[in-house]
Amino acid sequence: MINIKKGTAHSLQQSDKIGNAKAGEAVVAGMLVRIDSNGDVVKGVTSQGVADTLGFAINNQADGDVLESGKIGFILLDGNSVIETDQASSAITAGNFPVGTRLAGDLATGQVKAWASGDRIIGYVEGIRTLPVEASLTQNYKDRNGNTLTNTSYQPTTKALLGIKLAV
Repeated sequence: MINIKKGTAHSLQQSDKIGNAKAGEAVVAGMLVRIDSNGDVVKGVTSQGVADTLGFAINNQADGDVLESGKIGFILLDGNSVIETDQASSAITAGNFPVGTRLAGDLATGQVKAWASGDRIIGYVEGIRTLPVEASLTQNYKDRNGNTLTNTSYQPTTKALLGIKLAV
């Protein structure tokens, strides 16, 4: 999932960068991606990350737009925008990601992680927000004899999002 908190909202046609959807790559919106030498959008950064054009995917690989066009768009690191993603290598908590923490991208998964020496800084923690998502509505119904026909309940769930002030 990706949300744009500050900056231009993006669609595939308004993306900063567009590349080919590589078969089997399983890119998810909010992952760090780059374009490889074949013009394919791939997850993660390389050990030569400073030279890569990095950004955050705005589409899932299985989205209709991607399946139809064969392309994935992404937002470049622009030094100005603030985005939110749920794609982190560890649980999104204030303990794991305090405000101001330098962030980097995982080499293989495209998930955001806390910066370590030698990593390219992709941004800084701007905050953490929890949004309600995927609520299920269910209820118990009884027939005339008092027998339960369905066993259901309303169970809202939430998702933590990591706010990132993008670096250049």
